[in-house]
Amino acid sequence: MVWNTHLPENCPPQEAQDAEGALCRLVSHSSPHPGDFRSWRETNMSKDLPKGMTECQAGGLSVYRGKADANRTIKRIPRFRKSQPALGILTPDFGKILFTPSKDSKSHHTWWLPSNTQPWTVFQIAPID
Repeated sequence: MVWNTHLPENCPPQEAQDAEGALCRLVSHSSPHPGDFRSWRETNMSKDLPKGMTECQAGGLSVYRGKADANRTIKRIPRFRKSQPALGILTPDFGKILFTPSKDSKSHHTWWLPSNTQPWTVFQIAPID
């Protein structure tokens, strides 16, 4: 796979697995859009990393294996209150994922996309429970 140029060396990490199966991504558009699939690093090229985040994580996308965790994030974290959950079914050509749980989400994963991937084409908005 050819990875996006903003990823550091040795990223995705060796322990990351093929991105396959159902994933939930929080999006800000009424229909999944390319802008919804940009990493923290891509949208903050000149900023310092937030505390506790690695450069490799910053180059990936936050996703959830469970829609319930995505909904909980929307309800608990103010910056996500206007987000919507989008569900997609991935195949290994969509990159790599790694289980990266947080205190707020037990199903959180980091997802690294290969270059020239169009993930918004396989995601659909799902109602918030």
